[in-house]
Amino acid sequence: MTTPRYVTDPFEEEEQEPKKAKKLFGKTDLQKAALEATGRKDTGFRDNVQYKLFTDQEANALGADPESRVWAAWIAWRIDQTKALNKKAINISMDKLIHNIGLKEKRDEWILDHRAEVLKKPTAEELVRSLTGVDTMQARMNKRLSNLEGDKNE
Repeated sequence: MTTPRYVTDPFEEEEQEPKKAKKLFGKTDLQKAALEATGRKDTGFRDNVQYKLFTDQEANALGADPESRVWAAWIAWRIDQTKALNKKAINISMDKLIHNIGLKEKRDEWILDHRAEVLKKPTAEELVRSLTGVDTMQARMNKRLSNLEGDKNE
C-alpha cells in the first residue's frame, strides 16, 4: 500500500497545464523570429506537426552554399513581411507564414530579383578572413586573463 501524499490543494495535479517541449519554442534565429512575427513568442509552435513543417522549409536554408544563403534570405524576408503586416493585429498566422514560405512561384520571382544582392553580402568565413589583428587581440586577452588569475592566487 502506498503512503498518502498530503497537499494543501487536493486538485493541484489537475490544474497544471501540460508543459510544451522546449523545441516548440524555437531553437534557431529563424524559428524565434517567425514565432515573434506571428505573435507566438510566448506560446511556441502549436504542435510537433507545425514545428516539423517549419523546420522542413528551414532545412533548405542551412549551410553556407549560395542556394542555402538565398533560401535563408527568402525566409527572413517572408518573416519581415509578416512582422510588418502583424504590427496592429495578427493577420498572418504561423500556418499562413509556413504556406507563404513554400509558395514556389513567389519564391522563384523573389529569388530572380534578389539573388545577386544576397550573394554580394560576405559570408561569415569571408568576414573572419577580412578581420585583421584578431590573433593579437586573442593574445592580449589571454595575457590579461593570466594576469587576473595570478592576482587571485596571491
